[in-house]
Amino acid sequence: MGDLEQLYLHEIQLMMHGCGDCARPLLSTVRVVASIVQQQVLGIAWRSEEQATRRGSKTVTPRDIIFLMRKKPDKLRRLYSYLSVKEMRMNLTGLGNDFNESAADDVDGDVSNLLDSARRSRQSSLQDMFAEIDVSGELLETLNNPSLDPIRQKREQRADSTALSLDPAGYMEFSTARRAAFVNNRLTQTRFLEWLSLSIDTSQGLPGEPVAALPRMSGPAIDILAYLAKETVALLVDFALLVRQDSGTAPGGPLRPLTLRPPTYNGVSDRLDKLPLTPAEVREAIRRCLSPLFTQSAGLVRTGPPSSSQLIAC
Repeated sequence: MGDLEQLYLHEIQLMMHGCGDCARPLLSTVRVVASIVQQQVLGIAWRSEEQATRRGSKTVTPRDIIFLMRKKPDKLRRLYSYLSVKEMRMNLTGLGNDFNESAADDVDGDVSNLLDSARRSRQSSLQDMFAEIDVSGELLETLNNPSLDPIRQKREQRADSTALSLDPAGYMEFSTARRAAFVNNRLTQTRFLEWLSLSIDTSQGLPGEPVAALPRMSGPAIDILAYLAKETVALLVDFALLVRQDSGTAPGGPLRPLTLRPPTYNGVSDRLDKLPLTPAEVREAIRRCLSPLFTQSAGLVRTGPPSSSQLIAC
C-alpha cells in the first residue's frame, strides 16, 4: 500500500470518528469507505466535466458542480455554509495582512468598514453562483437557515451527545477528528487528485478508446470536490448507523428515522452503539442508498437493483 493511500486512510478514519463512529474505526471498514468515496467523487468530477463541456468550457468550475446539486436544496445549503465560512476566513486573512501593512500610516483606520465590505463582497460572489440555478428565488432566501436541514440537525445532536460523554483527552481527540479534511494546510489539492486517480481503471479498452482521466478543474472546484468527499464519508456513516439501528426490526422492513439515540432492546442497541461500524454495515448502507426506491423521507429500503450512477453527495 502506497504512502498516499495510507495517509488518506488515516484521514478517513478521523472523519468517521468525527461523524459518529467510535474512536478507533476498523481499518477494513475504512478501506470500504475510501473505495466508495473515490468512485463517488470521480463520478461527480466526470459528471461536472460533461456540464462544463455543454457550456463550452474545458475547465470544471464551481458552477458546474453546483448545477449538479440543483435539485437537492438541503445539500446546497450545507455547501453554501461551507463556502461562506471558507471565503470569510480567506477575506479576514487578507484584511489582516492589509491592516498590518497600513497600520503605521493609518492607526485610526476603520476596520469595521473593511470587514463589512468583505462580507458583502463574499455574499455577492456566492449568491451570484447560486442564483444561476435558482429559478424561483426560494433557494437564496433559505440558504442561511440551517433549521431546514434535518440531516445537519441530527449530526449536530449526535456530535453534542458524543462530546458530553467524553473526558478532556477524548474531547480533544474528537475535536481533531471533526476538523479532518481531504484538503488542508498539510494535504494539497494535488495530493487529493492523485489519491482519486488511484482508483481510475487506466487499462485500455477497445483500440482507439480514450483512457479515463480526471478532468481539468479550477482550484475552487477542487475545494468543493474535497468537501463533497468528506460529505460522502458523513453520509456513509449516517446510513451505516441507520442500518445498525434497523438491526432490531423485521427483515425487509423500512428503516426507522435517524434519531439521536436509537431505541433500546434489552441492552442490544446500547452495546452496538459502542462498537465500530463494520464493512457489512457500510456495504448494506450503500446498497440500500443506491436503490431506485430510496427517498430521503422514507429512509433506506431493501428493494430494487442498485444504480451505480447515483451520486449520494449531489
